[in-house]
Amino acid sequence: MRGLIAGAIVLALIAFVTGAAAAKKQLQTAMFDAGDLAQRGNVAATSLMHLQHVMNCLEGPRGKDFRPAVGNPCQGQGSGAIVDLQAAVEAGASGAVKAARYARVAHDMTANVLGYVKGGSAFTEVDAIQPWAKQIAAQLKLAVDALR
Repeated sequence: MRGLIAGAIVLALIAFVTGAAAAKKQLQTAMFDAGDLAQRGNVAATSLMHLQHVMNCLEGPRGKDFRPAVGNPCQGQGSGAIVDLQAAVEAGASGAVKAARYARVAHDMTANVLGYVKGGSAFTEVDAIQPWAKQIAAQLKLAVDALR
């Protein structure tokens, strides 16, 4: 019986560390795409591509808005920041609940810009996209900071 309890504790600890660490790495990658790469240049398609990278990092390959054609800069880092944050929340990781809230806001903002909300369409002007990308990056930074 003690072995079973000890095993459960070890598995919970692994989920706690792995989920939070994987989520943090993916959030940092997404933050770079939104805060730096999407801010460069004056071509809407390029900014949208980097915001799709953000979506891909947040949702992971099993997400409904994941688009493999644009690439996945978070490949090999985890299952998607939101998925890994959920595991961290369930494991009781410090700051995971707060980080998950910020990540969800970033996700919803990104979905809006990309036109994934019901009845929406993707933004078409770089002057409209880039300010949103800056705010998405700010939400992702708050999520990263919550996991410290």
